[in-house]
Formats: sequence, C-alpha cells, structure tokens
Amino acid sequence: MTDPAGLRNNVQRAAVRVIASELDRRSAALEQALVDLTARVESMAVEARDHRRATDASLNRALEHVNEVARQQDRLSARVEELAGRVRAREAVDAELAEAISDMRADVTAAQTALSSITAVLDRGTIRPG
Repeated sequence: MTDPAGLRNNVQRAAVRVIASELDRRSAALEQALVDLTARVESMAVEARDHRRATDASLNRALEHVNEVARQQDRLSARVEELAGRVRAREAVDAELAEAISDMRADVTAAQTALSSITAVLDRGTIRPG
C-alpha cells in the first residue's frame, strides 16, 4: 500500500494547488480591478490638472478684466476731478461777474437818480442856460 506520510503530502500538495488555483482565479479579478482603478485615478488626475489650468486661465482673464476696469475707473475719477475743478473755477468767475454786474447796476441806478435830479432841476427852471 501507500505510505500514509506520502499520501498526506500528496493530499496537502493537491489542496495547496487547488487553493492556489482558486486564489489565482479570484486574484485575477482583483488585479484587474486594481489596474482599472489605477488607470481611472491617473485619468482623474489628468482631468484635475486640465480643470486647474482652465480655472487658472479663467481667473487670470478675470483679474486682467478687473485690473482694466480699475484703471478705467482711475482715469474717469481723474477726469471727473478735472471737470469739477473747471466747474468750480467757472463758478468763481461767474460769482465775480455777478458781483461786477451788481456793482454796475448800482452805478447805473445812482446815475439814473442823478440824471433824474438834474432833469428835475432843469424842468423847474432854476438853472438857465447861458
């Protein structure tokens, strides 16, 4: 007959082969899943880099636009200040002219009063020519 130790070794070897074969069969799916997962992670990393680049480019364009708007606002602000200064200067000139016109009106009124007095005296005949 067969040696019990040899039989046990054969059974153990067969069991190991069966278990190893089953593990290989099961691990193949796990290995493929790991390969697929690794490929998907790498793909997502590439997508993330692409999105980051697109986001950075959009952000840079937005910042350039904001800076341009700020420069335009600064130019407009300076122009408004310049125009306000010109308006204030014209208002000052207008105020001086209004004062001069008021003084002239007072002078004209005084001259009219004097002429009226002279005319009244002439009409009364108190002053005779010649």
